[in-house]
Amino acid sequence: MAVRTFTPRAHRYAVTIAVLYRGVGERTWREGRTENISDSGVLVRADRVMAPQTAIELMLDVPPNVSTPFAGATICRGRIVRAVESSAFANGPAFAAAILEYETTRLVDPRRI
Repeated sequence: MAVRTFTPRAHRYAVTIAVLYRGVGERTWREGRTENISDSGVLVRADRVMAPQTAIELMLDVPPNVSTPFAGATICRGRIVRAVESSAFANGPAFAAAILEYETTRLVDPRRI
C-alpha cells in the first residue's frame, strides 16, 4: 500500500487586480483579472481558455499587503496548471498558472516587451 504524504497548499490571497497575459511566443497581450494570488501562482479570470502545460507570461502589479515573493510591478513566467471553461457559476474562463520565475520591474508599456 502506498503512503501519501500531506503537502499543504500555499496560502491564497483573494486579490482582484488587472493582469496582462500571453502565451510564450505570442505578440499580443490580453487582459484579465486575478481572483487569487499565492507564493506559487495565480488564478486569472480571462477572455479565453488556456490549455494546461501552456508556457505563459504575465504582467501584474501585486499590492504591498500581499505577502508573496513577487510584490510590486512584476513580470512572471510560468505554465498553466489548470483551466476552467465558463459555467453558470463563473464569469468566463479562468486558468491557474504556476509561477516558475519572475522579475520585479517598473511598470512598462507592454507593447515594448
